Amino acid sequence: MIMTQENNEAPVDALHARINQLEQEKNELQGLLERNKARDAKGNFLHLLSHELRSPLASVNSALELLKEDEVGPLNTNQGEFLEVAINNTRRMIKLIETLFDIARFENGQLRLEKQPVNLKSLLENVLNAGVRADFETKKIDLTLEVPSDLVVEADSRRLYQILDNLLSNACQHTPYQGQVTVKAAHQRNKIEVSILDGRSALNEQTMAYLTARTFRLEEFMTRELNYSGLTLTITSCLLALHRSRLRAENRQDGGAVFSFELSTTNSKAPIFKIGRAHV
Repeated sequence: MIMTQENNEAPVDALHARINQLEQEKNELQGLLERNKARDAKGNFLHLLSHELRSPLASVNSALELLKEDEVGPLNTNQGEFLEVAINNTRRMIKLIETLFDIARFENGQLRLEKQPVNLKSLLENVLNAGVRADFETKKIDLTLEVPSDLVVEADSRRLYQILDNLLSNACQHTPYQGQVTVKAAHQRNKIEVSILDGRSALNEQTMAYLTARTFRLEEFMTRELNYSGLTLTITSCLLALHRSRLRAENRQDGGAVFSFELSTTNSKAPIFKIGRAHV
């Protein structure tokens, strides 16, 4: 049987195509390996940063709290005001470090939930009593809860606390002096919908970009001009994703913005509660 040149070239072409395919796959694997190395290095760096900074900052905060309580002698009015500023900024730094670390853990798949039945109204009260209420009072913001007292959701209580704390702090920060913020919660089909209505002028495009992103990669956010509010919205979205939920945001026609999300209820057949208005 006589082999033509065309028949001889066919296996050679197939071999070249296979070699090119293997070369491409090798390059893709090398890229993936490099990204994984960079991700691991970043995670280790943030872990070290968190460990090395949290402990001394906690000690500084404890010392400032002792000063505030007059444990080492009385302070005059001006000293007390400066001390309050130092305490608030120290707490903010600690929270910032923890937020960065949580985002890195989420990205690496190391963030886990421990779900249990959680009374939403009680958890909200705990968040407010831990310090958020004082922030609203300082700005004379009218804070209203429209949340049934017996509304129970299925969630990680520690992480849901973090979600609510972030969203309430964000609402307080962006609502003007003597403005209004309302927190609502109600049954929507087999879910509980939670909404926080604030009094800001409008959501900007950057904030909307945080909330419409389908993935949350730390390096993407680190290359943008992020402020602290942006980071807290990022980790809030990450934590809601772990709860199989999503943070939604929109500008209200009557002014202000509304942030909302849904959570599973422990009893899908629970009745729809009438919401009573109660000022906090």
